[in-house]
This record gives sequence, C-alpha cells and structure tokens, in this order.
Amino acid sequence: MFLTIVAPYYNCSAYIYSCLKTIDDTLSDLDLEKTPVEIIVVDDFNVDTEVRALNDAISILRNYECFRVLRPTQNLGLSDARNFGVRHAKGEYIFFLDSDDYINKNNLKEIIETLFSVRTDMIYFGSHTFSSEHDWREMSKFSFQPRCIVQVDDSVVAQYLEDCTFYAWRFFVKRSIMQDVRFHSRLYMEDIATTPLILSHSQTIWYEPLSVVNYRIRPNSIMTTWNPQKYIDMVRAPSLINDDLALRYAGSPAIAHQSRILGYKFFYWSISDARKANKDKVDIQYYNQIKNLYDRNFGSFNIAKDFFLLKNTFDFKGALKWILLYRSYYLYHRTITPSGHLKYRALRRKTLSYTKLVVKAVFCLIIILLFFMNVYQLFFAYG
Repeated sequence: MFLTIVAPYYNCSAYIYSCLKTIDDTLSDLDLEKTPVEIIVVDDFNVDTEVRALNDAISILRNYECFRVLRPTQNLGLSDARNFGVRHAKGEYIFFLDSDDYINKNNLKEIIETLFSVRTDMIYFGSHTFSSEHDWREMSKFSFQPRCIVQVDDSVVAQYLEDCTFYAWRFFVKRSIMQDVRFHSRLYMEDIATTPLILSHSQTIWYEPLSVVNYRIRPNSIMTTWNPQKYIDMVRAPSLINDDLALRYAGSPAIAHQSRILGYKFFYWSISDARKANKDKVDIQYYNQIKNLYDRNFGSFNIAKDFFLLKNTFDFKGALKWILLYRSYYLYHRTITPSGHLKYRALRRKTLSYTKLVVKAVFCLIIILLFFMNVYQLFFAYG
C-alpha cells in the first residue's frame, strides 16, 4: 500500500459527502495498481444522525477494497482519532484530511505521482481557505526550496517555525515517522505542537507548491468559537514544541531564536484572538494564566534583551503594543483594543473639553484681574 488517507469524522454531516466525493474523483483517475491508496474514516463516536449521514456518504466509496470506517468505543478528539487511524494504516505514507475540507483532485493526483517518483520522507504542498463560494484565499507558502530534495537540518526546521504554517493536512509523511511521533491528546492546537516535530524526524522533504486541500472556515467550528482552553493552548502548544526541539537540537542558535519568536507571536495572538472571539472581553484571571504560562516556558520578558527581537518580529509599533500587553492588560485594553480605544478617545475628548473650559476660565480671570489692576493704577495716578 502506497498511501493511507486518514479522515477523522465528528459532527461534519453537512460536509462529509463533498470530502469523500473529491477523494473518489481522484482515485478514479489514478493508477491504483501502481500507487494503491487506502482510505480510513475514523467515526469518532458520533450521534446517530451523524452516523446516518456518514453511511449515506460512504456509499460512493464502497467499490474500493481499501476503504474502511473505524469506530472507537469512545470519543477520542481530533488528535487521538488521527493517532487511532495511523495505528490501523497500512500505507507507506500518511495523509491527514479533515472531513469538512475537500481536495483538488488534479493536484492531489500530481502530488501522489511526484512522491512516488522522489520517495522523500515528506512532501509539502499548498492550500486554499474558503468560507463561501466567493471568498477564497491562498494560504501562506512554505519557504522551502520548491521542486527539489531538501535535506532536513536545524535551519530547515527553524525556517518552518518562522513560516508558522502548522497544519497536518499540508503534507504526506512516512508512516514509520508517525509511529514515532504522536499528536498530543486533548490539545486544541495539536498541529502547532506536533508538525515541527514530524519535520525534525524526517531526513528529506520535497515541496510542491500546488494547492491540494481546500480548508473550510466554518462559523461554529473549533477554530472560530470562544473557548478559553483553546487560547490557553495557543501558548501551551508552542511551549511543548519548544521543549521537544530544544532536546533534539541542543545548542542550535537558529532553533532557540525562532522558538523565542514563536513564544512572542502566540502570547500576543492568544490574547488578541480571545478578545476578538469573546466580544472584547478577556477576564484578568485568564490573562494572568496566559502570562504565567508564557513566563514559565519562555522566561520573563527583558526589555534590554528582547526589544529589538520583538521589533524585528512585528514592527516598532507592534513591539510597543506587545510590551504594553505584557506589562498591563488593563492599559492595553484601555488604549489599544477597539472598544477600549473608543473609550479612551471619548475620555480624551471629554478631558480636552474640560481642559479648554478651565483654560478659558483662567484666561477670563486674568483679563478681569488686569482690568482691575489698570483701574486701580488709574485711580491712584489721578487721585
């Protein structure tokens, strides 16, 4: 078996058919004797209505001998559902596909044929995001040298950290590597904590900048709804990969440098994204929990050492915003966030109006005082 597609399925009844249909369209154009493909759908303990939708959708793949639906005895979550699929996979390579996304069949076919030819440990590719038929965006490209075999070392892993493209569905990887690297259980940002480690266990990669996966942005998905633990995991996940890579590349300046920058980014994003998701409201206890987690894993902020690195990571204004957020969430909220900024501007306008009144009153008093002084001088001069 050349490739196993692992597709965890949970509460995606509206999208599972389009996902499996694009797989079917791809397989119909492939030489399956040359590159045999296995499909594993992990039914992650869904309710009956979701199971019925899945059973209706899988009818299009029943003609393939290498198609299976696996049903664990309890809900595993995305990470362990992927791990569960890997344990049952037979393919030389693994491709993780979310069941609410779908694939570009022509480009997937080309990726499979390229990988069959080059036989690297991993192959990376491009992707698009979409939220409707008219809102499509190309996702960030990798900085790897395209269409050539790249030897993996600490500089390649550091570049991957800088790219911040941590998605498990943007590559194929050898199953032997996934037997050594597991997705972290019950972690919202599992791809951040796992995909750099997968790369670090590889010796060779290939980057083919074709868009393969169309990533669906759903209004009620895990990534778009408010959940405090999700944003805590935005700092926890990079701290986990920071620990793993520090052991694997001990003494690497490039890894240490990018790990520090990763901490900056996800500390800021965890607060700012939480604020956006929760209508500009972030509890101070939640903020303190995030900050303490950052300090424990990345060290306390030192302006003498960190300012220029911050400025290069964001820009001068962004560095000042980061420092303000780190030093005082109250001041950040009052001056930087949209609602806080509006309140600040309103207060500033009110303060300015009061200031103007005071200045005018003082000016009038001075005029009156000068008037009486002149009268007094005239009175004594002619008296």
